[in-house]
Amino acid sequence: MRYWKMGWTLGLAAILLSGCGPKDECDDPTRIISQLSGDDEIIFHDADSNFEIAQGFTPDKTFNLTSISVFIKKVGDPQGSLRFSIRRDNGGEPEDSPISGGGPQSVDADSISNVSGELKIEFPNEPELNDGTVYHLVISSTEPVNSANYFVLEGNPGSDVYANGKLSRFDDADDEWTASTNEDLKFIIEGCEVN
Repeated sequence: MRYWKMGWTLGLAAILLSGCGPKDECDDPTRIISQLSGDDEIIFHDADSNFEIAQGFTPDKTFNLTSISVFIKKVGDPQGSLRFSIRRDNGGEPEDSPISGGGPQSVDADSISNVSGELKIEFPNEPELNDGTVYHLVISSTEPVNSANYFVLEGNPGSDVYANGKLSRFDDADDEWTASTNEDLKFIIEGCEVN
């Protein structure tokens, strides 16, 4: 009887602690932000002026991030890895360093198809992102730019369809970020709200 009571108590405690809070794991993530408009091509890492790309976003709730998805394909045979990191905004552009737990997460270029599809990037440390704070998903490559071997992201280059963040490109030669006025990547952000 004593063992049954202890097991029942532990089970109840596990139920009460489930969910997602600042110190809990996110067991059942949901879609927090999505921008799924557009299937046009946004080229990435083909020239110094397109050395890195970033999509800004602003949560309307505080949550623990579990993953971000982009829609991507490769052209030619790019080598190395793509790196995905989450950075805070600094005057309209990404900070130099990721937030704690915000990567960079690496994806081998060989694993990316030459047919566009969803690529889901997991963030196992589940960083907490705050309501009303501007962040950037920054995508970079471990390889030099190559005009024959690069990546194409799906997005909407015809209008600013996501109102709470801008797409930006980093020019390696000029060492500066430039925000676009009418482009957004197609992306999904998943996580668990903080209790």
